[in-house]
Amino acid sequence: MVMTETQPPADSEKLPRCRVGSKAENPCWRPAVEKQFPEDEGPTLCAEHARESSLIEDSDEWQSALYAIEEWKRGPVAEARSGYLERLVWRMLEEAREEFAKASAAAYAAKILADQGPPEEGEPRLTSEQAEKLTQLIIRADSFVNARAALEDLPDEAVSDRWVTIHALVTAADEANEEVNRYKAELGL
Repeated sequence: MVMTETQPPADSEKLPRCRVGSKAENPCWRPAVEKQFPEDEGPTLCAEHARESSLIEDSDEWQSALYAIEEWKRGPVAEARSGYLERLVWRMLEEAREEFAKASAAAYAAKILADQGPPEEGEPRLTSEQAEKLTQLIIRADSFVNARAALEDLPDEAVSDRWVTIHALVTAADEANEEVNRYKAELGL
């Protein structure tokens, strides 16, 4: 994976270290620059771990919304037997699922970036935004491959037009990998 340009400032000796993993074998190597909680006296997280934490919170909120909508659908909406309410709840579910998926993907990419070790000499330097975009593109390409593998493992009768769907996933994976390669070339990697 590519390292970001977020390097410890020259005076990082004076800054406290990010507390993520502080009791583990591989603690975060970056300086703390942001507070995790408003009541913290000083910075406790590096920018990368703070972003990861924020994105995980967003993902959790969308997941909670999904559960609440599902409960509403099974309860009051089912009891009301209203076509209007049913259409409304389906639209809400669709939007919440999409937002949850986006938030989860962003949080996963941020986690991968935050968990990287210090850069080695000669590694290319990318901005946080470039590294995050590249990570998200790679995750997207890998997801198509994972979906294909899962679909291939299902019994033939489980999915109609199974091989048509598999072919669509293969094509999407190839296109996603091409996009990764184009972006890497654009970044000079």
